[in-house]
Amino acid sequence: MYKPFEKDEDFREICKHFGDHMILAGGVSTELLAHGTVEENVEYTKALIDDCCQDGGVFLAADLPILYKNDAKKENLKAVCDTIDTYGRF
Repeated sequence: MYKPFEKDEDFREICKHFGDHMILAGGVSTELLAHGTVEENVEYTKALIDDCCQDGGVFLAADLPILYKNDAKKENLKAVCDTIDTYGRF
């Protein structure tokens, strides 16, 4: 039976279950991008890379669309992108 992935589901569990069968995109918390600190976003992204991206098959992306400037702080978005660029290379 088809069941869509919901925002509140644990992306790490989805990666464990489907990671070797399909390519997944998501995981980056828009809630954290909008309201967290740069340090929180960096640590969250590093942990996400460690937990989900070691075997490939995952594109880190926002878990919801970023449509308005208030949906993410620009310094948090830059920190996440920089972390993915430097820490996410294998």
